[in-house]
Amino acid sequence: MQEDNKDTAGAISSYERALNIYPSVEAQLSLANLLAESRNAKALMICRNVSGMGLGRETNADCNFIAGIFFARTGDNKKAFQLFDKAINDNYTLMEAYMEKGFIYYESKNYQQALQIFETAITVNKTYADAYYWKAKCLEALGNKSEALVNYKRSIGLDKQLKEAAEAIKRLE
Repeated sequence: MQEDNKDTAGAISSYERALNIYPSVEAQLSLANLLAESRNAKALMICRNVSGMGLGRETNADCNFIAGIFFARTGDNKKAFQLFDKAINDNYTLMEAYMEKGFIYYESKNYQQALQIFETAITVNKTYADAYYWKAKCLEALGNKSEALVNYKRSIGLDKQLKEAAEAIKRLE
């Protein structure tokens, strides 16, 4: 509930208390993710510990993804890209890793590279609405408004909750 209410500090505290009772891998990764988003290096320690358990590629992918989030949030994009790529190598369906790579390129105004990443994400999962939305944002930034409009419509067709896509459609029509 605290995460849903955007009470990050409260959620971190609750996870830490829960982990003292039962240190489940799921809870550890949830805590690590919150810490990574908060630029707290403790996330890296948790990821190293969980990876060291030898639970398999999917868990390793999650750990590398979370570590990548930490480095992306702290501005080390090179390290973030390396970790996102490792996560994708371990779990090529980890859509969030593609998206985070694309976000970094988009934020640095490298729209063509971001577009390629979002197109790769669509190739992996043709029903992932966010990838179409961000593809559309890249196309719009590159001046291709007609193709952007098509992709905004695809995204809203897959996820009616994408208010930003609906607003973009109104803006471009």
